[in-house]
Amino acid sequence: MKLFITYAILSMILLALVFFSLSVGTIPISISKVINYIHHKDMSIESILLENIRLPRTACAVIVGAALALTGVLLFYISGNELGCPSLLGINQGVFVGVVSSVVLTQSMMMKGLFISGILAGTGAGLVTFFISFKLGFSPLKLILIGQAINLFCYALCQLLLMLAPQYADSLLVSLNGSLANSNWTLLETFGSVLLLTSVLAIVFMKQGYLLSLGTDVAKNIGVHVNKILCLFLGIILILSTGSVLIVGPLLFFPLLALHCSKLFISTNKPYHFALVTACVGSILLLASDLCMRVLYPDWEAPLNLFIAILGVPLLIIRARRLH
Repeated sequence: MKLFITYAILSMILLALVFFSLSVGTIPISISKVINYIHHKDMSIESILLENIRLPRTACAVIVGAALALTGVLLFYISGNELGCPSLLGINQGVFVGVVSSVVLTQSMMMKGLFISGILAGTGAGLVTFFISFKLGFSPLKLILIGQAINLFCYALCQLLLMLAPQYADSLLVSLNGSLANSNWTLLETFGSVLLLTSVLAIVFMKQGYLLSLGTDVAKNIGVHVNKILCLFLGIILILSTGSVLIVGPLLFFPLLALHCSKLFISTNKPYHFALVTACVGSILLLASDLCMRVLYPDWEAPLNLFIAILGVPLLIIRARRLH
């Protein structure tokens, strides 16, 4: 019963935010007109605005929010570290370095090339983080500190590369700080389907991730192919991170935030439900952050990371107080 109530509350919040996202902006559109658009499309300004700007932006926020939240769950299960998320391990900024490098070197913004270079660079950044941490004597704290060092290095490298390609600087700088401004149907068709399918795959194998969190020996005794599952999960994390970065840019501690917020609703020992709740919370948080930005700064595309921090820090403090 408690689980049903949790799903019902989160679903209603998400649905309400979707309608608000479609109606709020520089040109406000009433909820009744949004509902009318769903049933009947016409050539009015409101319909064109919904069709070409607000619908893809809202859909991208929902899909990317869920995808990033799932990366946090996967890393939590396979590492046992509650601070483990792609942005804290240098993966997200590594992906963005790959994207920017591809643009600078090829003078092209072909999606397939950006996706491949993003995955390769993200993999490299993650491997460097783990390699250095193991060399220095592995511990969760060292892993996070080294990840942040790699993060800062990648951020500085991005800035340097952008200086070499000023013609792309404006659009890439907006993405560097997190933004849904570039959301469109092309991005959604190219990467949205990939993110959705990979997210479903992550949820299907989530139980194996939970078994890994009990310890590799326990997982092996139960019959889990540990190395195969680890490789699968790392591949899923890289695909979800790369697709998300290409749509909204590198978001700071978003997976960590979604992970801990979902723990307010459900226990981690129910892997499937925990993954679904976390994905829903991720969609809500990203949509709410984007909505806050558009309400407070309707004429300016403010950094999305700023509003994620404003919403996220109080929630993380509440979570920390509950743990204490």
